[in-house]
Amino acid sequence: MDPYLEFEFEGQIKKSEVCQKGGTTPTWTDTICFQRARDFLLNIKLWDYERYKAHDLIASTEINVSEIMAQGSKDADV
Repeated sequence: MDPYLEFEFEGQIKKSEVCQKGGTTPTWTDTICFQRARDFLLNIKLWDYERYKAHDLIASTEINVSEIMAQGSKDADV
């Protein structure tokens, strides 16, 4: 499996690098940044990269960014 992450926040979509042969324990060192204005939900999808066919959706979740920011940080590591 060659997984990557897709992040959607306030209509912006950003993707991580593909973790080649990441299997079931992928790791990333990517930094993904968004400017927050009004939306508080960060949507995250985990995909399996496929070279010659549609990528496979493995999992998805939503994170309420306002809960993280309420902990007193302008920046949040998720």
